[in-house]
Amino acid sequence: MNAAQEPIRHHFLPVFYLKQWSTGDGRIVEFSIPFRKVVKPKRVHPKGTGFIDRLYAIEGLPGEVSFEVEKDFLSPVDSRAANALDALLEGRETRPQEREAWARFIMTLLMRMPTEITLLKELVKKIEDEVTSNLGMMLLRHAPAEYASELDNALVKYKRSVQARLIGHVMRAMSGDDIVSLIAQMNWTLLDLATAPHELLTSDRPVVVYRNDRVAGETVISLPVGPRKLFVAATKPKFLRELRDASHKKVVEAMNIEVVTGASQFVYSSSDRQLTFIQNRFGTNQNASFVAKILTDAGMNLSQMALLISSFEDDGIRAQIADAIAQRKRQSLV
Repeated sequence: MNAAQEPIRHHFLPVFYLKQWSTGDGRIVEFSIPFRKVVKPKRVHPKGTGFIDRLYAIEGLPGEVSFEVEKDFLSPVDSRAANALDALLEGRETRPQEREAWARFIMTLLMRMPTEITLLKELVKKIEDEVTSNLGMMLLRHAPAEYASELDNALVKYKRSVQARLIGHVMRAMSGDDIVSLIAQMNWTLLDLATAPHELLTSDRPVVVYRNDRVAGETVISLPVGPRKLFVAATKPKFLRELRDASHKKVVEAMNIEVVTGASQFVYSSSDRQLTFIQNRFGTNQNASFVAKILTDAGMNLSQMALLISSFEDDGIRAQIADAIAQRKRQSLV
């Protein structure tokens, strides 16, 4: 892939989603904090926000692997999800493939935000620093000196291979077929909150997940899909019935608090009428998401792996490596 083909602009919030907040001129209002903790509103086109240049590119990986997430995975997910959202907004009964597409889109929204991608990159770096470096130093200490350069070259390729495999694992995790299936099987509703005095906001962390630790399996997932539309999935149909009867004002307020306090860099709306609300709450809840916890736990496991690799070192490993090299040389002479 040459530079002209690389998808440099990586949208963590796809255009079809942000367009739901656009007004007559096709623009939305982006809220950010450029300096001194002062929130600034700016009118932008959906295509011109919700992205970071080379967000998914990971230093040290070959270009095609580095851009694989956006080019081969997220774009097809977004395309199918856009069709599913049309069905939801039109009030049509969603077909199984549309439910699967929308559930998968929600799953990616939990994984693709800048905060989570940054953690992923840190995890990749941790692999190189704590695992492959330990392995490399151990081999170089014990291998015959005349093979040091060959081993060093092999280790560079090995590191890249490990990183590439990690990207593959993450893409499969983002697919999360088991979790996607569970979301698709939940009870769904699309609330029309037209009577609320304020509109729903969205942000760079728009999915709100509530899990009741006291009741096994009770989960609620909510996502604003427009100024007046809120998608909700729940394991218990009773919750949705109660939610439909709840005050629109309270539902919008509760959702906006979750979305704005959890924001990392951006909040979005169709207007700047809620500027004070956003200013007072922007990013005040920086508790780790459950995705962040998963990645953190993975990092801890990598540390344990590094210790395990170091424990392999013993007085006989040099002889084992020398024997293996000698056997390889004998085979090449046959």
